[in-house]
Amino acid sequence: MAPLVWEACRSRKRAKVRTLGLLGIYAKLPPHGEDNRGTAVTNKPPIKDFSNLSDDQIDSWIDKYVTHSLTADPQCQLLFEERARRQSKVLKIEKSLEHLTRHARSKTFTTYGDLSAASDVIWNQARHLMNGSKGQLDRLLEVCHVRGLPLLTSLCVNQQGVRTGQLSAKALDGFTKGAQRLGYKITDREEFLRECQRECFEWGASLPQSN
Repeated sequence: MAPLVWEACRSRKRAKVRTLGLLGIYAKLPPHGEDNRGTAVTNKPPIKDFSNLSDDQIDSWIDKYVTHSLTADPQCQLLFEERARRQSKVLKIEKSLEHLTRHARSKTFTTYGDLSAASDVIWNQARHLMNGSKGQLDRLLEVCHVRGLPLLTSLCVNQQGVRTGQLSAKALDGFTKGAQRLGYKITDREEFLRECQRECFEWGASLPQSN
């Protein structure tokens, strides 16, 4: 076989292997739309009824989308919303967003305690529900991402930083790791935080005046 023909065959085989690999990754998922790089995945319509899925199954599906940088996929976004809805029994997503939006409007920072109080929950009860990759703050990050909002949780800081917007090292680590799971590229964590806070204030200033 001529070298060029042979190379063309090899290229087609490599492309086929890559395609089959991609299909294998999503064999148990209903991907739809585009990944974080704007690459088409499939034309399947997203599933909207999750009533037959357990919380663990929702988490498992989302983990696969996150691992393969598919958080911009409409199916993944619906899963984010469903997970947030299910985890709103104590700390309320919508009340939390309203609270953060008020601070974006006023260009002020808020505390974790005040955020939990927006759901009528005292901080001692809310602490274990707020932090970590399965906590309320990450659910809020995901909802902001899905709805095209700035990352409003950047306005939620430790009590010591409520005037300046500065986060403790542990809180900054949690915030940036949550953003990275959503596909944000971060080279300087402090600068990323400040940029997110600026975006929140600019967004808040652009909102129509509330009555």
